[in-house]
Amino acid sequence: MPSELLFADIELEPEEAEPEEEEADLETGELHMIAVNAKSGREVSRAEATVVSAVVNDLTDPATVLYAEVVGAETAIEAVLAGTNPEPSMDVRFLLSGTPVSRGVEKVMFSPECRRVNTRLKVPGWGRVLQHAAVAATGAEFVVVKSESELWPRIRDNVRTPLLSHWGDYLMERVLEQQVVSPCRAFGIPKGLNPYMLHPSATKLMDMIVSEFVNENVWDLIVNR
Repeated sequence: MPSELLFADIELEPEEAEPEEEEADLETGELHMIAVNAKSGREVSRAEATVVSAVVNDLTDPATVLYAEVVGAETAIEAVLAGTNPEPSMDVRFLLSGTPVSRGVEKVMFSPECRRVNTRLKVPGWGRVLQHAAVAATGAEFVVVKSESELWPRIRDNVRTPLLSHWGDYLMERVLEQQVVSPCRAFGIPKGLNPYMLHPSATKLMDMIVSEFVNENVWDLIVNR
């Protein structure tokens, strides 16, 4: 499965066995792609794929798809994947509907840097081909962790501000308030994983947070050094 490729380096703790329950219906939605000629404004093509999992960052306008798994007929999937890296002459619009992460989202775009994984499935007795594809952001700003306690090391790795490992105990509340990292809306990803988005100006925000912290605690730092 493509999601296993993306999250392969994260080990989940084994969970205690729970009483078996009836399997719930899988939540899915639709990803609609409309390609428009940027000069004439005429619609060139339209495609639709079923979304089985997605991670969306609401802080951008339009919202950004950081991860998505889609299934559908070969021609539709090819069209949708082509739309994530459109021709310069095209205005490609994506609409996400029918999923828990689509509420309040009128238009979405894919992260400029993304990796694609394709799986083609031939069905006996059927002349067409099914495809299961995943598109994932590859930049360091897309952070997936099991808990908030794992965010601080990831922040230290991705900002230029000098930070000590134990400062997270004092600064994480401010970090979350200032949206240095923000939780993303997601559905269909492995249980126990939490996606976050690192702010584009994370270093600048961390400089401000550390400066404020030092100024507020300067005498304690001098006395206890």
